[in-house]
Amino acid sequence: MARIKETMAKLIDQYFITLETQFKDAQVSRGVDLSKVEGIVAQLEELFKHRSLNSWQDAYRAEQLLIPILPDQRLDSEINRRMRQSRKMLDPETIKAYAEEPRDTATHKRSLLANLTADLQWAYSSRTLRRECLHCATVTGCWFFIGAFILFFLSIMFSSLLIHLLNYGTYLMLHAILAGALGASYSTLTTVKTYPQDVPVEKVQTLCSFGYILSRILIGLCAAQILVFFLQSGVFSGELIPCLDREHIASMEAPDWRLIPSIIIDKRFSLLTIYSFLAGFSEKLIPNLLSTVEAKVQSQGKG
Repeated sequence: MARIKETMAKLIDQYFITLETQFKDAQVSRGVDLSKVEGIVAQLEELFKHRSLNSWQDAYRAEQLLIPILPDQRLDSEINRRMRQSRKMLDPETIKAYAEEPRDTATHKRSLLANLTADLQWAYSSRTLRRECLHCATVTGCWFFIGAFILFFLSIMFSSLLIHLLNYGTYLMLHAILAGALGASYSTLTTVKTYPQDVPVEKVQTLCSFGYILSRILIGLCAAQILVFFLQSGVFSGELIPCLDREHIASMEAPDWRLIPSIIIDKRFSLLTIYSFLAGFSEKLIPNLLSTVEAKVQSQGKG
């Protein structure tokens, strides 16, 4: 982290060197009456004086302040440079609108340059904020995933002890909930990693907030719990659907719980784990199941 901050400080300093060079060039160029912009000149001198303490916001401010004092002969080159940058940062409609703006006078050119620079600065700031939000979401998601994985792992390693303390049915419910939490946290990490770069920063801030990630985990817990009830009800059946009826639970005999770790894994247990993980991972699995059951209930009611 310290190295990143040091690198960022060097980039800011280098950028200020470029801006200061442009400022000195404007001071010695003919055609620019600096007496009319004494306030701007004073502000720029103050920014360049404390260059080592400045941030990107100060650099953007200096960049905007330079526009009124740039020599007329440099306006076209600056506009063209900004237009090249805009192809990677702005949407096509905005780029087209800027390309169609008049450039017949220096006043028009300065206005175009000021607006284009402001939009680019906003785009760069939004991208930086988006990256920071995604980084925070990744860190938060990693902590949730680590916690869920540890609890899930312990529920397997100490399964016989938990069955001895709780009973097999309660243990299956607990294990399914932990698998759902693991699936939800895994889904959160993959979503953050593959999040589109063109999404508005306001939406990124919401989806990457701690509250949203926590709600996603809680939804995964609830989804896995509902899934267990679906499996125990017998509404769905098939070779790949684990049977969790009372007879199966009653016939389950745990080995000696004093042998730790003692792992209980069979086909039904493995299928339950997979489906519970999937229920937490997918936001549509349980809603789709509920919709299917709702349709069956409505059809039976009409019949």
